[in-house]
Amino acid sequence: MATAGGTDALLRMVRWLAAAFVLLQLALYTPPPGLDVPFARWVGALAAVPLVLLNVLSLLAGPRLARHRPRLWTVGQLAVDSAVAVGLVALFTFDTTSALWAVLVLPVLEGALTAGRRGAVLTWAGLTGAYVLRELWGAAHYGHVLYVDSVTYRSGIVFLVALATGSLAQRLAAQVAEGDVLRHVAVATRRMSSLHEAEVLRQVLDAATAAGFGPVRLLRPHPAGGWRSSSARSGDAPCDALVPDCWLPSQAVAAELTGPGATATVLAAADLPWLRSAYRNAQVVVAPL
Repeated sequence: MATAGGTDALLRMVRWLAAAFVLLQLALYTPPPGLDVPFARWVGALAAVPLVLLNVLSLLAGPRLARHRPRLWTVGQLAVDSAVAVGLVALFTFDTTSALWAVLVLPVLEGALTAGRRGAVLTWAGLTGAYVLRELWGAAHYGHVLYVDSVTYRSGIVFLVALATGSLAQRLAAQVAEGDVLRHVAVATRRMSSLHEAEVLRQVLDAATAAGFGPVRLLRPHPAGGWRSSSARSGDAPCDALVPDCWLPSQAVAAELTGPGATATVLAAADLPWLRSAYRNAQVVVAPL
């Protein structure tokens, strides 16, 4: 959704903070009365290792992977981050009072950032499946009571986050894309306005010819009150053989382009009948510049 470089930089920052959070959480964690932590705390600290390694890979090879394997790189990062979040939640399955299930929101946000609503919802579906397995395993291994309403409540909260952030990210990406198009149009307009008049006329004539109107004639107003004629076949010529007078009267140039191979219809030249016969085999393009 966003540019690869900006997204990777944001994800790296979040991973550094997440790694620090894991270490802080393990250092400060106090189990409920009557419960012992069933693992050595250094084992829990290992959850931060994949985050650090992924950040190192992102710094060393992230731009190259984003260029040559963008889909693999995006999905790979999301898979590692999701696995770390699920692993951290699974470590504390023994503690039914733990609220670490909330960290499942982070991979969902990453899915929204990288793939919009679809990415967020698919990530939520995978995390929900893993969380349900965690609850089933906790009930079987630790003898916990499995509260279905608790599982649906927590997964439902994460789903709402996935839907909202995914939709917002998708809309933002569409607005950014629209802005890029408008920026390109503005740049093209600026470049066109900076071209020499003869080059602009050549581009107009070439475009008209490419559209199927040939021969094509372009009439420009002249400061003296007449019109200058140019032909797509003869270039920006100061005079055209089909026109009896090089500088045409102003009222004689309102012409209608009726289609390829059709005869041009002069709309305001009742007092110049010779103009109609002069243009009987050519379309007329009127483009005051």
